Amino acid sequence: MSWGTLGTVRPFSNFHPERDALELQSALEKKGSSDTVTLVRILTNRSNAQRQLIAKTFEEVAQKSLEAAVKKTVSGDVGALLLNLLMPPQEHDAYRLQQAMAVSMLSAFRVWHSGVHLHMNTNTVSVCVQGLGTDEETLTEILSLRSRKQLDDINAAYRFLYKKDLEKELRGETSGDFCKLLVALL
Repeated sequence: MSWGTLGTVRPFSNFHPERDALELQSALEKKGSSDTVTLVRILTNRSNAQRQLIAKTFEEVAQKSLEAAVKKTVSGDVGALLLNLLMPPQEHDAYRLQQAMAVSMLSAFRVWHSGVHLHMNTNTVSVCVQGLGTDEETLTEILSLRSRKQLDDINAAYRFLYKKDLEKELRGETSGDFCKLLVALL
């Protein structure tokens, strides 16, 4: 196998989901700690469609989800990377959009708990917090670079994952011309 042929966009040519699922199961069940080299080698060298098939096969073989097994066994940045690799593209984009909008909620929480609110009424706090820290770059990237079908899939995934309407969330977290542009793209 040469490194020039690897990557998560191209399908792996010698693909066997059963073999991959069994290797992942073995790597996750290693005593002491998981075999992260095997996990990374397999999951970073398969296309997303292949990873979805591996996850389905893993669940049939191991009687538990691959995502749950990774969450339980692998932590930190490697764990986060592996979990991101296991998401279908539309769910990953929905997650990133939610995270981009959650930044302002975290900022609001920090403002509230910093004691600033003790000297302001609720209207003032609301004005101070509105629009604090949304990740405009991520919102722009996802909504401007996806096809109509991909955006429809992201919208459906967002509604399924978060039980919220993406357009309403965007309207609540952004404002002005930027908000109008994002909603038009959606």
